[in-house]
This record gives sequence, structure tokens and C-alpha cells, in this order.
Amino acid sequence: MAIKAEGVTRAAEARKKEQAQYWVFLDGEVKRYADARLGLMTHALHYGTGVFEGIRGYWSPEHEQLFLLKLREHFARMQRSVKVLKLKIPISLDELCSISVELVRKNNFRQDVYIRPLAFKSSEEIGVRLHNLKDSFAIYDPGWACLRRQRGKPLHHSRWKGLHTANVRQHPRRTDPAGHDGTASQGARPGGRGAIDRPLRALRRR
Repeated sequence: MAIKAEGVTRAAEARKKEQAQYWVFLDGEVKRYADARLGLMTHALHYGTGVFEGIRGYWSPEHEQLFLLKLREHFARMQRSVKVLKLKIPISLDELCSISVELVRKNNFRQDVYIRPLAFKSSEEIGVRLHNLKDSFAIYDPGWACLRRQRGKPLHHSRWKGLHTANVRQHPRRTDPAGHDGTASQGARPGGRGAIDRPLRALRRR
């Protein structure tokens, strides 16, 4: 058992070192992941004042190309979503797509990727509000290992209920409801890797 844990630790450390050298985009600058730093008082860290997207890309050995899925559509949705949290992305839709493509090229990825754009309130201030706060924007790739495709994934029920739309507007991909999803997933984890966080009757209506 100790040998297995040691092997996992070594693999995680290797991924961490590799990721530190990835090129990322943060507030108008392209820099190494290791140089993109945020403070502990960052507003989004405390209050979930952020919006994200997840853009998959698949490497084709046959074509020697990496294909990003619905890149423009993802960013168009994000531009709509940020309005809920009074966030602004000072970059056009065309520029967002171009920056993402250039990051993939600069990192010389020849593998499947998972691009994560993130808009968030970055002021280092405590206080529940959306006004008078700095907006930041980043694009990076956390590594495909975080979303490895699995077949035959078991599905289990979680005691945590889904957030009602009367309490949270769920159509934007916000960072605060994502924490709830993580809780639901963890609640089901002892019996498997999947989770259902909605009543079964809600699923039947779909």
C-alpha cells in the first residue's frame, strides 16, 4: 500500500513540475503558470465571485492537429454569464479565441487538452458585494489528467440536494455552485465515483 501511495505522489509531483512551466494568460499578460500568483484574500476565493468555462480539445495523431470543441460558443456563453456577477472581460470574442489557440501552440501540446477560462473578482478585500472590485481574467490548461475519460462509470446517489433555481441562477458556470457539486460528488464517493444530486422525479420529467 505504501508503495502505491509513493508512486502516486511521485506522479503528482512530476505533473506539478510540468504544469509550472505551462504558459497561461492572466490579465493581459502571457506568463508561466508558476508566476501567476493570487493572494489569500482574493475576493473570489472567499465568496465564489467567479465564472468559468471548460473547453475540451482532442489531439489527432492522424492529422497531427489539435481540435478545440466549440471554442467560440464557449466564450460567447461566458460573455453572457459574467454579467450576472457584474464581471467584465475587456477582450473581444475573436481575441479570446485567438489567445486560446496561441496558448495551445506556445505550450506545444500534442495531447488532449482541457482549457479553463476564468473571470473573477480579484481584489484582496473582505466583504460580500460585487461593486468597487477589480475584475481579472485568466486562461490556462489544468491538464487532461483532471478529466480522464472513464467507461462504465458507476452512478450513485448523494444525500446533498441540487441548488434550486430560485436560490441561485444556475445557467452561468459560476464557481460558488461548483463547490456544492463537489460536496455532492464526495458524498457519493465511498460507493463509487459518480453522484446524483437531484431527486429522481426531476430526472423522470426530463
